[in-house]
Amino acid sequence: DILAMAVKKNPLMAESEGIIDQKEGDKISASAYPNPTLSFQSGRGTVRDPTGITLTERYATLYQPLEWPGKRAARQQAAQAGLDGALASKEEAKLNLIAATKQVFYDLLFAERQTETAIQNVRTMEEVRKAVIRRVDAGEAPPFEAVKVKVETMKVQKEVARTRGVVQAIQASLNSLTAGALGLEFSIQGD
Repeated sequence: DILAMAVKKNPLMAESEGIIDQKEGDKISASAYPNPTLSFQSGRGTVRDPTGITLTERYATLYQPLEWPGKRAARQQAAQAGLDGALASKEEAKLNLIAATKQVFYDLLFAERQTETAIQNVRTMEEVRKAVIRRVDAGEAPPFEAVKVKVETMKVQKEVARTRGVVQAIQASLNSLTAGALGLEFSIQGD
């Protein structure tokens, strides 16, 4: 589902589509004949003889460029090659997007598992801390043991906070690959 969202919503795919549209336009323009140019001119003039006749002169010019057949064929081939390149570029962008999305998805799964393990470690350290405190209170262990177990508990709690931060960062990356389609709060399932 996330892969489908990424392919549908990611701006890289829209950019690839735009480039394909541009190359299709280039192909159409390469096969079109150049437009003719038509211009008109007019002006007044007088004859330089004693009659003094005035004339209005008018000119019309039609200009039609003709291409060499080889040049036209080369333009069409270049336009087709540009379109083929744009199509291949879109497929490459799609494959790269799918690979990046899968990578981030599995990174998120891994980070979530690390967080679950860290939370279990906190529970285990709580049990160990309670046992050590009972031993210290009973006089079976020196008070220094309680300090050591407290430090270890704090380390494990710090690891939980770190892994939660990693999960949030990876969730933001996955959300950005889907152009925000997942929203700010989401969860994933997978193996």
